[in-house]
Amino acid sequence: MKNEKPRSGQDTRRINGLMDTTSFLGLLQGVKKSGSGWQAKCPAHDDRTPSLSVSEGPDGRTLLHCHGGCNPEAVCAAVGITEADLFLTKNGSEQKRIVATYPYHDASGKLLFEVVRFDPKDFRQRRPDPTALDGWTWSTKGIKKVLFRLPEILKAVGSGKFVFVTEGEKDALALVERGLAATCNPGGAGKWQENYTETLRGADCIIIPDKDNAGRDHGQLVAGKLQGAAKSLRVIELPNVDGKPVKDAADFFAAGGDAAQIAALVDAAPEWTPAATHAKAQACALPEIIDAAAFMAMPQETPPELIAGILHRVSKEALGGSSKAYKTWTLLDEAVSVAHGVPWLGFSTHPGKVLFVNFEIQPYAWQRRIAAVTRAKDIELKPGAIQLWNLRGHAADFRQLVPKIIARAKTEDFSLVVLDPLYKLIGTADENSARDIAELLNAIERLAVETGAAVAYANHFAKGLASGKETLDRISGSGVFARDPDSLLIFTKHEQPDAFTVEPILRNFPPVEPFVVRWNFPLFERADDLDPAKLKQAAGRKPENSPDDLLKLLPGKGLTNADFLAAADADGISKRTFYRLRKLLEAAGKIMLSKVNGKWKPISPKKTA
Repeated sequence: MKNEKPRSGQDTRRINGLMDTTSFLGLLQGVKKSGSGWQAKCPAHDDRTPSLSVSEGPDGRTLLHCHGGCNPEAVCAAVGITEADLFLTKNGSEQKRIVATYPYHDASGKLLFEVVRFDPKDFRQRRPDPTALDGWTWSTKGIKKVLFRLPEILKAVGSGKFVFVTEGEKDALALVERGLAATCNPGGAGKWQENYTETLRGADCIIIPDKDNAGRDHGQLVAGKLQGAAKSLRVIELPNVDGKPVKDAADFFAAGGDAAQIAALVDAAPEWTPAATHAKAQACALPEIIDAAAFMAMPQETPPELIAGILHRVSKEALGGSSKAYKTWTLLDEAVSVAHGVPWLGFSTHPGKVLFVNFEIQPYAWQRRIAAVTRAKDIELKPGAIQLWNLRGHAADFRQLVPKIIARAKTEDFSLVVLDPLYKLIGTADENSARDIAELLNAIERLAVETGAAVAYANHFAKGLASGKETLDRISGSGVFARDPDSLLIFTKHEQPDAFTVEPILRNFPPVEPFVVRWNFPLFERADDLDPAKLKQAAGRKPENSPDDLLKLLPGKGLTNADFLAAADADGISKRTFYRLRKLLEAAGKIMLSKVNGKWKPISPKKTA
């Protein structure tokens, strides 16, 4: 019976060269149902009594076991196929292939079960079973679950080493390869069990969640489970490396990150507390909804003004400017001015204690800058007026650092906290992501609220000449940057060298007209002799058109939209600009579309007595 030919008319269905279990059975003789599988005569030997067991695995793959001792390769060869042909599921899709297995052992080192990773990505668990066709039962029901690499983790806890907790086995092994003790639990953070917490009792635990919303939630869940049991507990998020996106520990090392960077993040990370880092805990503290009439009956105290007409305490201020626009010098001038109650950019200030968090300037250069500014302002630096936190070389993701700043600042009664430069706090966030930047600015909001101080920082402009863009669009990155601050001061290059037009955009104050400042090292000085409207233009570029430029092209008798557009085009106004300016004129009540003849007509201003 060896090498019997397939029966005529049998189903030998293949898709992309692959064969499912039903098709494979069609190549065999003496097939009959047996339990959850089939029995058949083995084609690889002279089999008078069916001794070949055939079944389907949990993923649809065909499992073979010859009780006469023939291996699967020989069985397949006997019917003219290879083992690789048996990769088709019942529904006609290619079966998932095993790409990695992760063994879980008990404290003594005995194998309890495995987590199996498939491609396309999927995970399943199996336990050893010598009676099964492939030596495994694809179920771990009744098996005690333990942490990954349990024997090694127990040794690490006993020796006082840091234990890193990741979301998956691949990430844990990436850390282990760098000499770090790392673990995870089977099934992800949502499957955390009490015995995992007991395993890590007394350990110094570092949680590294995946960098997505689900991962961060999982990380916070695990931290909550370990709180009170772990000796110390920190949650860190890994940064992108050389512009390469990083989601987890495996990505971080693959992109070129190293263990030293992990150690620096750990050193900078604050002790985890639900109030400081858990978004869900913060959401639970929302105020009650109140009636508007009742609200109006409760007088609200206005925070003190730090800078007259520009900035209150418990508010956020941003300076926007191009690269090398003296933003750090200007923030230092603001800090010195507020600390000593002297004018800044022509605005009076109310004296108050200042914290300046410096992420960029080296100590020797920082001393020189402070000396230059105080000398130029004829100020003798008062002890206690300005506190410096020099963190060059220690910058970290805002999620780790802002809670530390709050902890240091909330007992000092600071009037102003300066963060410079802001991009050093962005860390792993994407500056073009509205969600990420909103999270950053919400953290700065907490800094203002919890310390009672105003918070000031600077943003850089996007590339290109800023004067050709709308004011709020000059800031680089997400539009949230420009729309979140309570006070925004935009510094745009003036047509005069070393001069900048300052455009204040204020949420809680009456409008302040744009003005010009001129750089006179080491300070900006008001230059009221210069016209704020004369911004620097690109060489050979016509200044940006105004609504009045378009209005001049519209005669009293009116023009159809096509003729109006043609007149604008002849005057060098683009189609896109035409529609923008036309909309502004209509909104301002300067033009209207006649319902009689469909022409745009100018509206004469009403005469006053």
